[in-house]
Amino acid sequence: MVVRFERIDLEHQRIALIKQVILNANKISSDLTQLKNFEQTILLQISEAGSAILENDKLVNTLDNTREMSIVIKERMVVAEKTTESINLAREGYRDIANRASNMYFVIADLSFVNHMYRWSLEYFI
Repeated sequence: MVVRFERIDLEHQRIALIKQVILNANKISSDLTQLKNFEQTILLQISEAGSAILENDKLVNTLDNTREMSIVIKERMVVAEKTTESINLAREGYRDIANRASNMYFVIADLSFVNHMYRWSLEYFI
């Protein structure tokens, strides 16, 4: 809550990251499905190739495509993790403030147990 008011840029970045994750969830799922399909194709081609694995151009191309796809997915995940980590680190900096503010709130709320005068605001007595 404090980050939302103190570091508006980080809050906007966090919201953008959440939107990006939601929008890319289908894309990432599709990429992972495609990687599984590549894996199945590679296994099938290896079993069919026999001893001439390096001579099978289709197998080599499939391996290259799989490697490229895994690199792209890994880069996306690394960027998302770094952004999330930096946002969470900034948010943790405000945890002490949040704890102190909540303690103050509950102390003030419980003042009415000390003296009934604290149940009403100062305006009520004036």
